[in-house]
Amino acid sequence: MCTVFLQFFKKATNITFSEFVNRYRIHKAAALLHQDKSISEVCFECGFNNVTYFNKIFKQVMHETPSKLKRNLLVGSHLV
Repeated sequence: MCTVFLQFFKKATNITFSEFVNRYRIHKAAALLHQDKSISEVCFECGFNNVTYFNKIFKQVMHETPSKLKRNLLVGSHLV
């Protein structure tokens, strides 16, 4: 990727392009976890190649693990 673009992106958004892409993927993953898909399916569908790394980035962005989010979704659906 062009260094000029990366510098412009960072200056305009205050985050790196990689951070932007990871946040986009994680928000997509959070939406997919609302469906009946496993965490590993969601991980690979969102472009991550490693479940451990996916869990780490997910927690950084969402402030909880994918399994905790999925568990909370299941508990919430049973309360209705």
